[in-house]
Amino acid sequence: MQKILLALDAHDVNTSSVHFASYLANMTKSKLTGVFLENSVGDAALETNISCDPFVCVQTTTLQPAATIAPANIDKNVALFKKICTDNDARFSIHDLKGKPVKQMVRESRFADVIITHGGLHFSDEKNYGWPSEFASELLVYTQCPVIISPFYFNALDEIIFAYDGSDSSVFAIKQFTYLFPQFNETRTTLLEVLPEGENEITEKEKLQEWLMMHYDAVHMETLHGKPETELFKNLLTKNNKMLVMGAYGHSRLREFVFGGATRLVLDRMTLPVLMSH
Repeated sequence: MQKILLALDAHDVNTSSVHFASYLANMTKSKLTGVFLENSVGDAALETNISCDPFVCVQTTTLQPAATIAPANIDKNVALFKKICTDNDARFSIHDLKGKPVKQMVRESRFADVIITHGGLHFSDEKNYGWPSEFASELLVYTQCPVIISPFYFNALDEIIFAYDGSDSSVFAIKQFTYLFPQFNETRTTLLEVLPEGENEITEKEKLQEWLMMHYDAVHMETLHGKPETELFKNLLTKNNKMLVMGAYGHSRLREFVFGGATRLVLDRMTLPVLMSH
């Protein structure tokens, strides 16, 4: 992996995201690009003008940039980003984007290895400020590379947890993470599957275990029983310093996956970083 994008609000930088992203950049020897997003649509005002000649009056409405945001505030946030990256020995670059933030990031994702974003990142034109935010949710649906939702607080990572349900997408997410982050090959790795009551065998266990053992030194298999959205949430609630890797179910089912079920609970309540790939 060579190119990590970190989505940031140019006017309100989340420092935990920067610490987490610069940690991964340093570990993988990748360049971290801080994408400072300015919502020129949301941060604009409608200006109405009426011009009259002797016969008729014409009303015109134009979109004018708001003048309430001080450029000095953006400069301060850029300096903060640079300082954290420098302190964490991470290579970095700066990229300014103006426009509709989610559209800009989806476009950028086509040419990136992974995108990192804060789950609560939101902009002024969003209809609600829930968790995950409208911006983060839309990014998970439409992005063209894996997305990592950064943790609330970050120290280090001592375990990788693969949420597995036997589907193609869950295996794809495992492989994506493995190819992007080979540096975690010596980190404790747990394959976690939630099974119906009465079933105990992990789906295609032998094949998956063989593949994982080719890439990781310490692989542990764990099964839970019950509803995935309940058991996965309960299992992860008290964990720290872990990263969760989850698959998604294609663009049509991903929206349901993001806005409900296990993923919604994980993103809404967890403090862990979560990588999702589809």
